Amino acid sequence: RVSMPKGPVTLDDMYSMFPFKNTVVYLEMKGSDLRKLFEKMAATHFQAIGGVEIVAENGKLTKALIGGKPISDNKLYGVATISFLLYGGDSLTLADNALNMQMFDDEVIDIVLAHLDALKQQGKNISAPSVKYVTVK
Repeated sequence: RVSMPKGPVTLDDMYSMFPFKNTVVYLEMKGSDLRKLFEKMAATHFQAIGGVEIVAENGKLTKALIGGKPISDNKLYGVATISFLLYGGDSLTLADNALNMQMFDDEVIDIVLAHLDALKQQGKNISAPSVKYVTVK
C-alpha cells in the first residue's frame, strides 16, 4: 500500500502517488467475465477495486459481491479503470472481454489534481475514506 503523510499535500506527493501516465478508460463487462477476472486475482494477486467485496481462501474465490449483491452472470457492469490494465499490464487483459469501451485522453494524475484544486478553492481539506482491508487466506 502506498500512503501519503499527514499534512500539506505537495505536487511531488501527488506525482509519487501517480507516477505513470495512465489514462482513464470506461468499459462494460458481463458478470461472468468479471467473475473470471476476480477468480484470476484470487489465484494471483488483487488490484485495488472499489464497490466490490471479494473473499478468497487458498487461492480460490469464495465470495464476490458488487454493490452488496451477488454477481449476475448475464448483467453488464460498468468498470472504470486505467489504460495500463487493458492489454496485459499486471497480467490483466481487460480489453479481451470489454464491451462498449471508451478511452479518454485524460491522465489520472490530471483528474486527481483538478479535484484537489476544486477542494482547495472550496476551502475543504482532503480526508481519507475509511477502507476495509480483506485478509486473503
